[in-house]
Amino acid sequence: MHKRINSLKEWKAKALHQIDTLYNKLKLAVPVSELQKATLQLQVALKKTNDMAKANARQARCVSDLQKKLHGQMEAEEKVHELME
Repeated sequence: MHKRINSLKEWKAKALHQIDTLYNKLKLAVPVSELQKATLQLQVALKKTNDMAKANARQARCVSDLQKKLHGQMEAEEKVHELME
């Protein structure tokens, strides 16, 4: 009985190894067209990300410039109030 159980365990181990091997081969067997499509999608996504980063940097500069102008305007208003007193 133990001999039969051990035999079945060995068979199971071999079968699992074969399944793993075939699965790994299947994972590597991606058609070139799908690879090219995925590569193109990645390039488009990277370009969009870079464009968004550049736009974000431009907007940050604009916000900074506006804050400087606002600060300058507030200082000018303070000086006007001081002069009016």
